[in-house]
Amino acid sequence: MYSIVVVNWNGEKYLNSFLLSLTKQSYKDFILYFVDNGSVDRSIEIVNTYSERLQIKVIYLKENVGFASANNVGIEEAMKDDSRYIITLNNDTELDEDCLYHLSETINKSNNEYIYQLLMINFYDRSEIDAVGIKFNEDFLANQMFYKENISKLKNDIEIDGVCAGAAAYPKSALIATKENNHYFDQNFFAYYEDVDLALRLKRLGYSSVLVKDSIVYHVHSGTSKKDSPFKAYYLSRNIRLYLYKNIPKQDYQRKILYYNYLSVRRTGRFLIKGEIMNFIASIRGVYDFLNLRKYY
Repeated sequence: MYSIVVVNWNGEKYLNSFLLSLTKQSYKDFILYFVDNGSVDRSIEIVNTYSERLQIKVIYLKENVGFASANNVGIEEAMKDDSRYIITLNNDTELDEDCLYHLSETINKSNNEYIYQLLMINFYDRSEIDAVGIKFNEDFLANQMFYKENISKLKNDIEIDGVCAGAAAYPKSALIATKENNHYFDQNFFAYYEDVDLALRLKRLGYSSVLVKDSIVYHVHSGTSKKDSPFKAYYLSRNIRLYLYKNIPKQDYQRKILYYNYLSVRRTGRFLIKGEIMNFIASIRGVYDFLNLRKYY
């Protein structure tokens, strides 16, 4: 059995596709924990129409507490059931009908408890890779491997350092081991880079991550938060800095700060060059708020 946690915020546009794909799974032994982040659209109405076809537990939150916090709520609830693994999925995804079957086959063949990345493919162009996992470089920066490349590039086995929480399976034991301040995902991140932070913590504890190429999930990408929005610009600007400041030994951080600042200025400057003034302002505000958050680490 698996516990599936999905966080939703005004995602009515994507829910029928997502939920219908769960009803069509060839592997059916799972519970869906649907955490609604204070939606004001028809999300709850839609999910309730699937209550007889899926085993669903709906968790209502009064306001949008963010992807990280809402996932923590769902994970905490899922910890009470008998599953070994918790699967996190974005609400703007659609699962191939054998997705969970292939994941189950892979897990059952292994004697170790790995973190599993499900293969994420572009929802609209199903020859294009969306995510295969995270690779950390020597500067602790996270690279989303094979992003936007053709799926034909995945001929050989790929080594990854961590997983994207948009479609991943975590052993409960690993989540418990990495829990900090009573949280699984760091709630200060709100949205974006919370999974990178968790991936690095899991790697440092000795957990390995594995890509399951046959477990396919089609992903709209930024369906809820909107691509290139001020919301996304703000949290990426803030959270990349927060992730680095939190996780890198302070001596190394100080030694590399000029390089990190250069990358930051380059990212923010692109908004100005493209005339995206609101994104530029949001990115600058993210820097300011990062400075205020540093005191917690």
